[in-house]
Amino acid sequence: MQKLKKPFLIVILLALCGYATYEKMQTLAIVAIILLILVLYIEVVKRFADLLFALASKTRQARIGEVEFNIHDPLKQAIIENIEIDKSWAKAIFAELSSSHIGLLLAISKAGKFKCQNNIKNTLRDLRAKGLLEHNKPSMTDSDTVWLTDFGTELVQIITTSTKK
Repeated sequence: MQKLKKPFLIVILLALCGYATYEKMQTLAIVAIILLILVLYIEVVKRFADLLFALASKTRQARIGEVEFNIHDPLKQAIIENIEIDKSWAKAIFAELSSSHIGLLLAISKAGKFKCQNNIKNTLRDLRAKGLLEHNKPSMTDSDTVWLTDFGTELVQIITTSTKK
């Protein structure tokens, strides 16, 4: 069934494009052609969309013409307002963490040894690169368990004690 879906969609879009051209409906013909191109290059379109979403998710400030947008991460903003970090290394590390990083650090701290799935391994790699995590196999790809380093444990303690005040 899956093998027939793409060719069937291509035939339908070609027929729609032909009919729209015959009836002199230029707008419909253009839309059908664009959809046909998207169907033919679906993998490229998916990668491009993933890239755009990844870039947009990391964007915190944008300017479009005269309008400027500032996007604040609510979790990180709440922690920044309540945190009193005296150690400069903790400030530097915390500045580079997103709310997903912080949430994952807190979950790993709570679990002790954290069983990781493939969908969060990129985030885990970021935390490992900052010296906050260790894993049970030579590479993160092969690993199925992670835990905090002493450095990571200290950062989590700073975050949790600062936010409880």
